[in-house]
Amino acid sequence: MGSPIPPIPSTAQHAQTSQSTQVSSNSQQTLLDLNTATLEQLDKLPGIGESKAKAILEHRAKKGKFKRVEELMDVKGIGEKMFAKLKGLVYVAPS
Repeated sequence: MGSPIPPIPSTAQHAQTSQSTQVSSNSQQTLLDLNTATLEQLDKLPGIGESKAKAILEHRAKKGKFKRVEELMDVKGIGEKMFAKLKGLVYVAPS
């Protein structure tokens, strides 16, 4: 006879695979460069709404590029607690 037919995964197995893929993609966030991030990208950060995203862009326009991630705390509305939530999600690329 011919080659054996490979088994077809059950619906439960398929659902489990899809769910774990979704969880993995959510937990693998890409770091955001503070000097190139757009309003839309900044707005997606936890605790950063449109107004804080605009404040970050305004700060960057007035003061120049961020040299260190900690300078994010110089932006109005971003204190130590907010910075603690963001510091693992953003970076500043070397010049």
